[in-house]
Amino acid sequence: MVDAAALPLAAEKVEISVPQGASLRTAAAKAVEGGVRTNADLLHAFFRFAVGEQTIKPGDYAVTRGMTPGDLLGKLVRGDRIVLTVTLVEGWTFKQFRDALSKAEHLRHDTQGMAPAEIMKALGKPGVAPEGASSPTPSTTSRTPAMWTCCASRCS
Repeated sequence: MVDAAALPLAAEKVEISVPQGASLRTAAAKAVEGGVRTNADLLHAFFRFAVGEQTIKPGDYAVTRGMTPGDLLGKLVRGDRIVLTVTLVEGWTFKQFRDALSKAEHLRHDTQGMAPAEIMKALGKPGVAPEGASSPTPSTTSRTPAMWTCCASRCS
């Protein structure tokens, strides 16, 4: 199978969301749902043929004009996701931290109904007080993971 033709798109740039644990078939279907104008079965066949032993990573991906099926598959394998930035100010309380993240429209807000202790437990830090547990170091995240994933690696 030759990977020479650019993928036809519904717009100059389309975004696709690949869920955790998605198969190549699901990724192809999500690409078509997101605005890649091709047959999902054909795209899946290409992915299956070209991927070899590699696996794809979940996340939100940008597909731009001129990209080939191989370019898209490469992004999915590398995890070359859309990256978003949220600014968190040193000295903020956990409540201020949560408020800032809740105002970030580009994030999924999976933890809004959770108590601080529940959030810390979900981050793998049960029993750790949230105040002072996160670093003001700049963080980036994709919009797909839970809202607090961006601070998970910063918690001590």
